[in-house]
Amino acid sequence: MTEHPDISELSAHLDEELDGASTAHISSHLLGCPRCQDQYRALRELSQDMQRLPAFEPELNMTGLLDRLPQRQQPGTRHLRRQRLWSGMAAAAALVLGLLIGNGLNSPAIDNREPTFAALAILDSTPPGALCRQPELCYLKGNPR
Repeated sequence: MTEHPDISELSAHLDEELDGASTAHISSHLLGCPRCQDQYRALRELSQDMQRLPAFEPELNMTGLLDRLPQRQQPGTRHLRRQRLWSGMAAAAALVLGLLIGNGLNSPAIDNREPTFAALAILDSTPPGALCRQPELCYLKGNPR
């Protein structure tokens, strides 16, 4: 056999938690594999050591402490309605405030005026920078954006 069982399979075999076929498969592998035998032996020793540990009884009894606490009174239905009303109003206010802030952040300032002016396209129409053949082509008309 070339495939070794992992530590969880060896532990399940030790605790007798496997079905018959898996138990037979791992048992036959353990007969011929010294490496897995060492792991199995270490698991068995660990299990025996754990069983020898004294049972630990906690000094603090949490159940007894919880029983001694005063019982919480249930709030009345009027109080619950008022609390729900305030919670709903706070949620609505937070939503409106968030929408206002979000709308203000995403929308640029709207400018309805369309400024039109002539801007020099390439230097000047007189020498030495006379690159335009017609002076009206040297100026761009329209929006500067």
